[in-house]
Amino acid sequence: MPRIISILAILVLSACSTVNTNSQFDVLNSGNVTQVENKVESLLNVADDIYENEDYVGSYMMYSSAWEQNNGADPALDIRAKMGRAKAQLRLGQHQFAMEIYTDLLADGHSSAQLQLGMAEAYFAMGKVAEAQVLMASLSADEFSSPHFYTLTGVLHELKLEHLEARVNYEKAMSLQLDKTNSLLNLAFSFALTGDFVTSFSLLDITVDDGKNTALIHALKGDLPKAEEIITRYLFRNGFGASEVEQNMAFYTKLAELTPTDRVRAVIFGVIAE
Repeated sequence: MPRIISILAILVLSACSTVNTNSQFDVLNSGNVTQVENKVESLLNVADDIYENEDYVGSYMMYSSAWEQNNGADPALDIRAKMGRAKAQLRLGQHQFAMEIYTDLLADGHSSAQLQLGMAEAYFAMGKVAEAQVLMASLSADEFSSPHFYTLTGVLHELKLEHLEARVNYEKAMSLQLDKTNSLLNLAFSFALTGDFVTSFSLLDITVDDGKNTALIHALKGDLPKAEEIITRYLFRNGFGASEVEQNMAFYTKLAELTPTDRVRAVIFGVIAE
C-alpha cells in the first residue's frame, strides 16, 4: 500500500468533497423550480453552484446528468458539461479520468485557459512536473479567479525553492476558498521547509489536523521521536499497523539527508527518488 504521509494541498483538495443530499439537489424537486430537470443549461447552473460550494461529488453527478440529457444536441453545452465533469474529477483525485476528458476535448478542437489549467493540474498530480510547468507558463492570473490556479502556481514555486512567491500564491488561494484548511497547511509546510517551525506550528494550530501533517512537520524539524509518537497514534487509529509506521519512519529519517530541492519534492509527492 502507499506510504501514509502528508502532501501539499494541490493533491488533497478532495478532502472538502461531500455529498449533501438534503441541500442543492433538493432544488430539483422543490415547488420553486419547475421542469429544471428538462433544461440542460439550468442543470449546469446548479452544478456550477454546487461546485463553488465545494461539493465535488454532487457537482460531478449534476454535470454528468446535464451531459447525458444534452446528448450532443448543443455542442456548447456539451463542452461545458464535460469541462465541469473534468474539474470535479480533479478535486476528487480522479486525475487520469479528468485527463481523458481534456484529451477528448482537445481532439474535438476545443481549447481554453480553463482546459489548460485542468491539464496542468492533472499532469502535476500524476508527477509530470515538467509538463505542468509548460502549460502553466503561458497562463496569466488575469484569466482566473480560481484557488486552484494559485495553489498550483504556489507549489511550482515551492519546487523551485521560491518560498516567498509560493506563500503569496497560497494566500491568494486562501482568500478565494470557503474551507481554508489546505492553504493553511501549504503555508505551514512552506515555513517548515525553510526552518521556521514557530510559524509553521502556529499555522497548524489553527487547522483541524488528524495527526499526519503534524508528524511530518516534526520530522522536518528533526524531532523523530515526536513524529513517531504522532504518526503511530494516527495510523493505529485508522486501522494500520507496525509496518506502516516503519514505512513512515524510514521516509522521515531520509528527509534530513536530502538536498533542499529533493526534500521539497519528497514532501509534495510523498516519495523519495531512488
